[in-house]
Amino acid sequence: KQSKKFLEVSQNVLDEDLADTIYDLCTKKIGGSKAWGTYVTILDTERDDIPQLSELVSLSDYHNGEPNIGKSMEKVQHALAVMVVRQFLLNKNAPVHRFLSDDIASGAIHGVGVWALSSCIDTQVEYHIDYAEMIRYEHNIIIPPMYGGTLHCTRGKIGGGEFCVNNRGLEHYELHGYKGKKCPILNLSEEEGWVSLFLIHDISWG
Repeated sequence: KQSKKFLEVSQNVLDEDLADTIYDLCTKKIGGSKAWGTYVTILDTERDDIPQLSELVSLSDYHNGEPNIGKSMEKVQHALAVMVVRQFLLNKNAPVHRFLSDDIASGAIHGVGVWALSSCIDTQVEYHIDYAEMIRYEHNIIIPPMYGGTLHCTRGKIGGGEFCVNNRGLEHYELHGYKGKKCPILNLSEEEGWVSLFLIHDISWG
């Protein structure tokens, strides 16, 4: 891992059409599930047979909330995730690419676990680290990621709320545990390493 303890805040990292499609998929405006995930390998992103967004999803092709595109929803979700990884991480003009380029070139990064979900007003995501979920489900082995990132895809205004990270990493997680089960997190100002960001439209963190 070449880059350590960095926090990058960026706006407009995805094409608007792609961000809109992901939003609609997660809010079930165009079928599918409100929460879904897949694993995108670096090799996936280099394939030239991934459909274009216009081929994958056209709102005029949807009837009663179900897709009419001749493809399984899982394939649609995976193709969308490939597009996100290409734009968010692998595009040389992407803000976070400079942090990851050496690890990608060396083969240290095999792929990206992509997890999509929607949140309602007044919901809260508790303190946690995202794992390699497929490996955890299939083999009960926890593998923390080398890097983590979050994308917010919405055209709506976000009022209130903040995104908080602790740059002490696994040392801090070992102390508190998943969702603070080992030691509750009571006051961020009393601990070192916390960084808080107020939520705004179409922002990403890595």
